[in-house]
Order: sequence, then C-alpha cells, then structure tokens
Amino acid sequence: MVVIDNFLNKKTLKQLNNINLWKEYSFNKTNKYFWIGKKHKSKNIFESIIKDKIFKKINKEIIKKSVCCQYWINFLKDDLDWHVDKDETIWKEKSILKKSVKNVVYYGYPHKIKGGNLLLDNGQKIEPKYNRLVVFDNTPHAVDNITSGTRVALSVNFWYETPTL
Repeated sequence: MVVIDNFLNKKTLKQLNNINLWKEYSFNKTNKYFWIGKKHKSKNIFESIIKDKIFKKINKEIIKKSVCCQYWINFLKDDLDWHVDKDETIWKEKSILKKSVKNVVYYGYPHKIKGGNLLLDNGQKIEPKYNRLVVFDNTPHAVDNITSGTRVALSVNFWYETPTL
C-alpha cells in the first residue's frame, strides 16, 4: 500500500474545488463507471489526473499488463461494507469473481468529514484526508461510519482483463 499526501499541486486543486465537476462524474448521479485505456486521450480533468499523475505512482509492470482503468466519483454519507472491487455483471450472472488488480482512492475535494476512513483487511485505517492518494491491492476493504459530512473520492481500478462494460 502507498499513501501520498499533498499529491497534486495548488493549481490543479483549485480546478478540483468545484463540487459540480465531481457531481458530473459521480456514480450516485450517473449510475455508471467510466473507462480509459492506456492510449486513450483524456476527455476531462479526472482522466488527465489518472493518466498524467496516478499512472506514475503505479508499478510499471501493472501499467504494462493492464488493459484499462475504471473510474468513478463516490459521494458517501454512510459506511460501505466489506467488499472487493469486481466485475459486478459476471458476479451477478455467473457467480464468477473477476477482480481488478490494483485500486486507487484520491481525496481531491476539500470535504469536511468525520469518520469515513478506508479500512483494509490487514487492519490498516486510512483517514480520508484532503489531497491524499491511496494505492492498494484489491483485497477486502470498507469505509467506516461517517458521523458528519460527505466523503468525496475519485476511485480508480486497474484491470488485466476487460470487465463487462
């Protein structure tokens, strides 16, 4: 696992300070995930951050083997149960567990929140601190109870096989 504080510069953070930008790509609003490949031309600031900044923090071998990245914005007001990120369609239809290989969470919006820590199955608890990037293997993880505010995060998954789109 890697945790990087002060991940992006002030200029980029200023662009991300618009809550409507985050809402536009929110899973809560769109009910869909967004996808980019390695050779994909960035269409928005989130894709630029993924390709220009986050790719550099991921092991080169994972980037080389990955066929795509899945990303979405999460707005959470409550906890999130233990889970692994997986191809939900294959899981529901055939009970086959097809997981992403690497997960990333980035807290790039200055949310005011109490609780909402990322919990990893090895006992680690990571606070959702503003401008913090967290990179971890796709093992069971959860979000603990949010007692105040809304947790806003960019989530990115790297895949070796293309999931059901």
